Amino acid sequence: SDVIGDKIPVEMGSGRALRFFAYMNGVADAIEDIDPDVMQVHNRSDIVSFLSKEFPQKPLIAYMHNQPWFVGKRIDESIPNVSKFVFVSHYLRDLWAKEYPGCDESSTVIHNSVDVDRWNPNVAETIECRAMRERFGLVEGKTVLFVGRTIHQKGISVLVDAMSDVQSRVPGAKLLIAGAPFHAVRREDKFLRKLKKRAAKLGDTIQFTGFVPH
Repeated sequence: SDVIGDKIPVEMGSGRALRFFAYMNGVADAIEDIDPDVMQVHNRSDIVSFLSKEFPQKPLIAYMHNQPWFVGKRIDESIPNVSKFVFVSHYLRDLWAKEYPGCDESSTVIHNSVDVDRWNPNVAETIECRAMRERFGLVEGKTVLFVGRTIHQKGISVLVDAMSDVQSRVPGAKLLIAGAPFHAVRREDKFLRKLKKRAAKLGDTIQFTGFVPH
C-alpha cells in the first residue's frame, strides 16, 4: 500500500528516490503486518523521519553509529518523536549532542559487543584459521588484520601507507585486509583498485582476501 505517498526527499535523484520509495513502502507494510512493540532504526535519519510520522504511537529507537554529518540532517525534525537514542560510544553521543542538543536528554551509550563463544583466543587453533595463515603466509605475532568494508571512510589507505614503516621496524610483518567495498558482493570499485596498486609496491606484505562471509 502507498503509505509514504509523495513525501520522497526532494534532494534524491529519480532512480534513488524510486528505490527509497519502494523500500519504505515495504518496511511500512511489514510494520503493519508484524505490529511490533518497538521500532529500531540503524543510522538512517531519513527513515527515522518517515517512520516517526507514519507510526507516531510506536516507540522508536534510533541506533546511531556514525557522525552527524555522515548520517544527514533530516533527523532534527524527528527528535521529539524518538523515544531513545542509542550511541555506540561516548564520543559519538557528545558529537550528536553538540549538533542536536535535543537528542542528549534521551540518549544512552551501548558499546559494540562480540560473541565471546565464537570469537576468542582459541579460534587461532581452528582448522580455518590455520588454513588462512598458510594460504597468505602469515606469521604469528607479525600480522595486522583489517576486517570491514574497504572504503575511504574506514581510513584503510592510512593503514596501507603505514605498512612500509611497520616492515622497517618489524621485518616479516604482514597486513591482511578482509573485506570488500559492498556487503556480500565480490566486486571492486575505483578506490579499492587504487589501494591495491599502492599495496603492490610492498610485494606480498599486504594481502587482500576479498569479501568473507561471517
